[in-house]
Amino acid sequence: MPAITFVEPVSLNLHELFVRILVAMAPAPPHGPSSLRDNNQYKRHCERRAVDILTGPSGEAFETVTRTSHKPVIVLCWAEWCKPCGPLAATLAEITEECPDEFLMAELDTEAHEIIARKYVILSLPMLMVFDKGEVVLMSVGNVDKKFLLRSIRAALSDQGGA
Repeated sequence: MPAITFVEPVSLNLHELFVRILVAMAPAPPHGPSSLRDNNQYKRHCERRAVDILTGPSGEAFETVTRTSHKPVIVLCWAEWCKPCGPLAATLAEITEECPDEFLMAELDTEAHEIIARKYVILSLPMLMVFDKGEVVLMSVGNVDKKFLLRSIRAALSDQGGA
């Protein structure tokens, strides 16, 4: 495994540090000379994976990520048994592709992280929560149209002075 070195001075929050570690640990690409480390799609995958790694059962790291992220954090709350969760996850993937630098996407398995689910009173799935600087600015239940969802997220963030 390669050593991880940062050339510039490091003043990263916990989430940014995990993203950099995951990107640095990217495996060699199976085809072609281009590096996975330069691939924006892979970086977005690392951002989501960093949130997964940081989300412990206690929820402390979840709070840290949602509070310190420089981008608004969109969290999909789901469970394995939830049929509508899949289509909403696909909608969020499309939004991630269209707006790669606007939001940080994360998923929260409510059965694995019951403490967080109870704290935010997640009673119905799928549920989408949008955090801006640690504050929930939008909670949406159910599967909704991509355009409506994106418009709702941007309106909630503009009301808060966010993105």
